[in-house]
Amino acid sequence: MKFTKKMVLSVLTLVITVFALGTGVFAWFTINNTTSVSDLSGTVQSGTGGFLISTNGEDWNTALDLSGITVKGDSFTDLTSEDGKTFKSLNNDSVATGYIEFDLHFLIGTTFNRINLSDLTVSSEETSWKSDVEVTLDKKYNVGDAIKNYASNAARISIENQKNDVTVFEQSQTAVGNTSGVATETNNYAFIYYNALATKTGKTALNFANASALTTDGHARVGEEAFTSIEISDAIEVPSTITVKEEDTKAGYTKYAKITVRVWIEGWDGEAFNAILGGKLNLNFTFTAAE
Repeated sequence: MKFTKKMVLSVLTLVITVFALGTGVFAWFTINNTTSVSDLSGTVQSGTGGFLISTNGEDWNTALDLSGITVKGDSFTDLTSEDGKTFKSLNNDSVATGYIEFDLHFLIGTTFNRINLSDLTVSSEETSWKSDVEVTLDKKYNVGDAIKNYASNAARISIENQKNDVTVFEQSQTAVGNTSGVATETNNYAFIYYNALATKTGKTALNFANASALTTDGHARVGEEAFTSIEISDAIEVPSTITVKEEDTKAGYTKYAKITVRVWIEGWDGEAFNAILGGKLNLNFTFTAAE
């Protein structure tokens, strides 16, 4: 098989449908409110001659069904990550559940030397709920006033390559209703809302100092002009642990790359209200095989 010199595209689409349990009156990081993933679907399709795709390194296809991928522990939980690959509760306890994680293996044509992420979009439906406390966020809200925001504003996506290098992505600073990173103690709206409600109900207030270790300034901002094609993994010789059919080798698929994708809701994000997860979170990746 002759591989063209042009970049070859593969588009990966994830649709994560999430439903908040209860009435959604507390901020996302209240322990007694969880959110469950009811459905995850999508496909991966590769361009002709560029690469084949697999989730297990054995079964290679030009298209991939992602419907079997589920959240670890069956439901999102309130968590945070400093590095995009290890997770803690908001009380700084290590956790191994509450997020989505899956591997993507690439069997790459001989003329290509790397896999790039050339585009990533994050979107979700608007969610509206009524405030249960008088509080000042972007403006003053009285009890019963509608507050609106988006799950995509609190989402994080990380991609780890076979060298253990990690790139973390988050929503654009210009997205509707979004603030950058975890913001500060004085403008993190989810934090302010939670503590106002904690004061009203007699719950223990959160300590914003626990968010100080998060380094979000270096995250790639999805949807901004500065987001360009990012090299995420070099192509290497196919390891002996990877199963490749003889006909695929003869066809010119002689190189390999692997990435691990993780998706979570950052509990310290300024928009991390649990009510935002009443709709769908849509993630769209575009991968390219490049020389």
